[in-house]
Amino acid sequence: MSRPQTDKSESSILIVDDNPANLRLLAGVLKSRGYRVRPLRDGRMVLSSALSLYPDLILLDILMPEPDGYEVCRQLKSNEKTRDIPVVFISALNEVVDKIKAFSAGGVDYITKPFQTEEVLARVETHLTLRRMQKNLEEKNSCLQETQRALEKAKEEAEQANRVKAEFLANMSHEIRTPLNAVIGLSHLALQTRLTSRQYDYLTKIQSSSYILLGIINDVLDFSKIEAGKLDMEDVRFNLEDVVENLSNLVSLRAEEKGLELLFKTAEDVPFFLIGDPMRLGQILINLTDNAIKFTEHGEVIVKTEKVAEFAADAPDKVMLRFSVRDTGIGITEENLGKLFRSFTQADGSITRKYGGTGLGLVICKHIAEMMGGEISVSSIPGKGSTFSFTAIFGVQPAQREKDLMPKTDLRGLRVLVADDNIASCRILKESLESFTFRVTTVASGEKAILELENAPESDPFELVLMDWKMPGMDGIEATKKIKKNSPLSRLPFILMVTAYGREEVIQKAKSAGVDAFLIKPVNPSVLFDTIMEGLGQNVSSPARMPVTDVTESEELKAIRGASVLLVEDNKINQQVAAELLESAGLRVTIAGNGKEALEFLEDHKFDLILMDIQMPEMDGVEATRRIREGVRGQGSEVRGGSSDPSPLTSDPSSVPIIAMTAHALSGDRERFLESGMDDHLPKPIKPEKLFATLIKWIKPGLRDMPATSRQTAESENKGDLPEYLPGINIQAALENVAGNKSRLRKLLIQFGEQFANVTEEMQGILDRGDIEAGQRLVHNLKGVAGNLGATELYYVSEQFEQALKCCASDNFKGLMENFESSACQVFESVALLKKAKSDEQIIPESDAEPDMEKVSPLLFKLAVLLQDNELAEEQLLNEIRNCLEQSRYRRDVIQLETYIESFDYEGALSLLSDMGKAMNLSLSVGENDE
Repeated sequence: MSRPQTDKSESSILIVDDNPANLRLLAGVLKSRGYRVRPLRDGRMVLSSALSLYPDLILLDILMPEPDGYEVCRQLKSNEKTRDIPVVFISALNEVVDKIKAFSAGGVDYITKPFQTEEVLARVETHLTLRRMQKNLEEKNSCLQETQRALEKAKEEAEQANRVKAEFLANMSHEIRTPLNAVIGLSHLALQTRLTSRQYDYLTKIQSSSYILLGIINDVLDFSKIEAGKLDMEDVRFNLEDVVENLSNLVSLRAEEKGLELLFKTAEDVPFFLIGDPMRLGQILINLTDNAIKFTEHGEVIVKTEKVAEFAADAPDKVMLRFSVRDTGIGITEENLGKLFRSFTQADGSITRKYGGTGLGLVICKHIAEMMGGEISVSSIPGKGSTFSFTAIFGVQPAQREKDLMPKTDLRGLRVLVADDNIASCRILKESLESFTFRVTTVASGEKAILELENAPESDPFELVLMDWKMPGMDGIEATKKIKKNSPLSRLPFILMVTAYGREEVIQKAKSAGVDAFLIKPVNPSVLFDTIMEGLGQNVSSPARMPVTDVTESEELKAIRGASVLLVEDNKINQQVAAELLESAGLRVTIAGNGKEALEFLEDHKFDLILMDIQMPEMDGVEATRRIREGVRGQGSEVRGGSSDPSPLTSDPSSVPIIAMTAHALSGDRERFLESGMDDHLPKPIKPEKLFATLIKWIKPGLRDMPATSRQTAESENKGDLPEYLPGINIQAALENVAGNKSRLRKLLIQFGEQFANVTEEMQGILDRGDIEAGQRLVHNLKGVAGNLGATELYYVSEQFEQALKCCASDNFKGLMENFESSACQVFESVALLKKAKSDEQIIPESDAEPDMEKVSPLLFKLAVLLQDNELAEEQLLNEIRNCLEQSRYRRDVIQLETYIESFDYEGALSLLSDMGKAMNLSLSVGENDE
C-alpha cells in the first residue's frame, strides 16, 4: 500500500545517474525550481532509498554498473511499497528498442539526453501533477460518497455537505492551478526554443491539454460564484487593443493547427482607452473564439468589434460596443439554439462527445455580459456556421488621445496591392489600408499579383505589396522570389508577408525569397500601420498603449520604504515573485515557509506587515493568524529547540496587519479570512498595483533605512561571468539549459573539464585493449554532459562514436578517434581559458585569520544537516560559507569541501566538515542533535 504524501507543497525527486556531472546539472535545474532533490550514483541503493524516502518521482539513467536502469526499475515495480512511484528514464540511448525496454520495465516516460531543460521541467511537473490529482481525486471521491450518505439523513447534514463541496473546490483549485500554470508557462517557453518535430508535437499537445483543463477549472469556479451571487466586476482603465492582442496570442496557435484563418476586424470609430473589466471581457471573447475554432474544421473565424450608434447620446463618457465571433463551422440546429445558455448543455450532446467541455462556458458568458450592461445572442445555419454576438457598456477614459493612424502627406494615396485568396481576409486588409488613405487593389493568387505589378503604369506603380503565404497555384514565397529576382519592373515594391503561419522555417524561406517584412495573422490596424510606416522609412510614434508609470516611484510608496514585511509562503516560485516585487519597492523581506516558522520569527522580530498564504504544511495561514491574534507561539518548535507547549509571544504582534495572499478563489473566501483575524485579502496571481495599494493602505509611513535587495546582488553576480564566445561551446544553447544562470554554467563547464580532462587518453587505451563495453560507457557519459553544456560538435562526434562501438564497426574507430580528439581538445582548451580567468579573479592572499564564528556556525551546521540527509547542497549556501572562510586559514578546506560536494562524495564532505568543526571548537555531528 502506498504511503500518502504528507507535504503537498514540496515534491521530492530521486535522481539516479552514475555520472556526477549529469547529477549536478539535472539536480541543479530541479533544485532551482523548488523541488527537493535526492541524488544517487549507485543503482544498488535505489530500492532501499525509495523505501526510506518514498520520493514522488524517480529520474533513472540506464547505462550504469550492475544493476542497470532496466533492472532497477523492475525491482521497484515488483515491490508493493514502491511500485506506484512513477519512474522516468533519462538516457542518451535513443533507439526504439531501448525505449521499448524502458516502458516494458515499468517506466512512465522517456527523456533523451541531451535534454531541453524546459522539456524536462514540463514533463516532471506533468507527472507530479497527475500523481497529486490521482490522490486528491481518491480522497475527494471518498469524501463525496460520505457526504451523499449524510444527505439522506437530515437537513443539517445536507448543509455540511455543501461546506464540504466548497472546500473540495477550493482545495482542487489551489492544488491544480499552481502546477498547471507552471505547465502552461514552461511549455510556452519551450515552444520558443529549437525543437525536433516530435518535441514540438508533444509540447503543443501538453499546452493544448493544459488550457482545456484550466478552462474546466475556471468554469466550475465561476459557476459556483454565479450561483452564490459573488461574481465581482472590476472597474479599471485598460486598452481594448491589449485585450484583443491577448486573445490573439491565446487562440491563434489552435487556429493555425487546424489550418483556419483567424481574422480581427475593428471599426474605425471604436475607442481603445476604456474603463471596465478587461479580464471578464477577455473571458467572454476567449470562450466564444475557442468554441468557434473547436467547432470549425475549415474556413475562417472572424472577431469583429463595432460601436453601437444608437446607444444613449446623453452619456458622452460611456460607450456600448458590440463584439461578434463568426465561424464557418458545423452550425447549430434550431432545436439546440434554445438550449445553449442552459447549464451543462452543449451543441454536441452525443455520447461520443467529440468536442468535450463542461457546458458551463456560455452560461457564464451570458451572466458576465448582463453584468456589463449588455446581452448575448446567437444566429446559426447548420452546416454553414454560427455567429455569437454580445454587447457591453464601458466608460471612456478622459483626456486620452487615440492613436492617429494617418501617414505623412507624401505617403497619402499610396498604391497598394493585396494578394490573398481568403475573401474575408482580403476585405479586412483592404478596409484597414483604405483607412490609412491608401489606394488598394486585391488579387487572389501569386500569378495575378505579378500580372498586376507588371501592368501598372510606370507613372503610378504599386509601392507596397501585402502578400499571403498559402495561396492556390503560386504561393506568396514563390511570387516574391519572382518579383524580387526575375521581374522586369524598374521599381521593386516593398513586400510585406501577412500570414497565419509563423513557424521559423516559413520566416526563413520568406526572407530568402526577398520578403522585406513579416506579420503574423491576425493583424490589428495599429501594428499593420506601424510596420508599413517603418518599412517605408517613416518615424513611427509610440504604440497606442496605456501610459505606464513606475508605481514603485509613487510618493505614497516612497513613504513606506524600508518597512519590514514577513512573507509567509510555502511555494518557492511564489516566494521569489513576491519577494522581488516587495524588494523592488524598497521593503525589507523575511520569508517563512509556513505558519509555524512565521510564529518563530515573530518571537524575536517586529514587522510592519505580514503577507500570509492560506494552505501550507505543518500550520496553515488561518491557524497561524489565530495564534498571532491570541498572542501564542506554535507547538513543538524544532527551529529553536523550544518546548512543545504553547507559550506567549515575547513581542506583541497581535496588532500587526495580516494580509491573506492566496489562490483560493471561491465566493466567501475573503469574508472567511477576515473573520479569522486577517485585515485584508489579495487573490493570486498577485497584481503589482494591487499589492502596492494594499501596502500603502496598511503600513504606516515613516523614515526607515533602505535595504539592499538580494535581487540586485544576484544580478551583479550574474553579470559578465562568461565570454560571449568560446570555441567548441554554444554559450547561448548551454545557458538555455541552466535557465540563463551564467555563474552556474561557468562552474559546470569547469567541472566538466576537470572530470573528462584525460578522456582522449582513456578512450585510446580502451580501444587498444578492445574493451568495447567500457568505451560505450565512457563515450555515452561524455555525450550526455557535452550536449547539455552546449559542446554541440563534441556531442555529435560522441554520438557517432557510440553508434560505431555498438555495431563493433572497428574500421571506423581510427577516423572517429581523430575527430573525437580534435573536438574534445577544442572544448577543453576553452574550459581551461575559463578556469584560468576564474582563478585570476579569485587570487586571495593566504591568511591565518580566524573566521567570524557567529556568522559561519549556523551555515556549517545547516550544510551538515543537508549532507547527512543526502539533500542537495544549495549553491547560495556554499557561496555564503566560502565568503566567510576564504580569507581565513580554512580556505583550502573550503575548496576541498566544494570538490567533495560537486562529485557527490557526501561521506568525504561530512568527514572534512567534522574535522573543520573540531578545529573551530564547534560540534557539527548531526547525530548528536537528534535527541
